[in-house]
Amino acid sequence: MMSTLKSKFAFGKLGLSLALMIALMIIFFQNTRPVAVELLFWEVNLPLAFLLLGVALVSAAILFVLVLIKGRS
Repeated sequence: MMSTLKSKFAFGKLGLSLALMIALMIIFFQNTRPVAVELLFWEVNLPLAFLLLGVALVSAAILFVLVLIKGRS
């Protein structure tokens, strides 16, 4: 019974991962138009999908650092 439960849980995680990956690919391919990003005196043109990905990665890194800091105290 325990192995069946583990396999169902693993299958559910795999299905969720695949669904998220497909959703991310759809978002990525629908947002390919270039946008201008200005930060102080710096300006760069890049596809909106890369901007969204960059913001998500920076946010995840900040959250990771905050969790590490909170875990130590």
